[in-house]
Amino acid sequence: MKIAKKILPPMISLSAVIAALYIVSSIINDEFVFPSPTIIFGEFLSLFGKTYFYTELWGDIVRTVISFAISFLFSAVFAVLAGVNETFERAFYPITVIFRSIPTMSVILWCLIALKADKSPSAVSFIVTFPMLYSAIFGAVKNRDKKLDEMAKVFGVKRSDRIFKMIIPDVWKRLFPQFCAILSFNVKLIVAGEALAYTGNSLGRELKIANANFETAKLLALSVAIILLAVFLELTVKGVAAVIRRIKNGRDRKRIIQALR
Repeated sequence: MKIAKKILPPMISLSAVIAALYIVSSIINDEFVFPSPTIIFGEFLSLFGKTYFYTELWGDIVRTVISFAISFLFSAVFAVLAGVNETFERAFYPITVIFRSIPTMSVILWCLIALKADKSPSAVSFIVTFPMLYSAIFGAVKNRDKKLDEMAKVFGVKRSDRIFKMIIPDVWKRLFPQFCAILSFNVKLIVAGEALAYTGNSLGRELKIANANFETAKLLALSVAIILLAVFLELTVKGVAAVIRRIKNGRDRKRIIQALR
């Protein structure tokens, strides 16, 4: 019953989207402008019969993960420093405003001039996601309940335990939903940068080629593949987090049982 409640709503909404696409396709009645979902789905399945598709898919995964990891690392360092030091927060504020205000298209065009085609998408991703991650992490650090830290000090909890068993888990719990959302958004940034930079072995480049050849069905099929890639990465992160949480809870339960014995 619980599984049905989790699966049924997404299936209903997905069915509604597909039905809407069929309706729009029938109204437009032009396969060149808006192919039917059946044609798009057929084109999507044909992608898996092409060897280069897997190379491009893997290239996008690598670029997405690496660029996001670098952006997360830098934003975490600066956000934590700003969260614990008000002077640093004020000094760093103008930089975050500049990062947030830079037009994405300006960033992409500059990267095309200054960087190689294979580096441009990652640079675009970093510049756009850095302020987003910084704000998310800073908010999670700043809005923590400081009374818990004071209680831990009163009861003599070690500093290392406070950091690794209280502060980091609490911040991560607040941050995790935004972390997953920004990771999915990062896939779109990478693909956009690839399309404009014409990056080799990338889905973005394949989109550009499909657009140049007026292959609408292939263009939309690739878009579906990119959407599924974003969903796959998000679900993978959530799945790994769930496994780690279960392992941790299991260990904590064993420790409690042993202590009671």
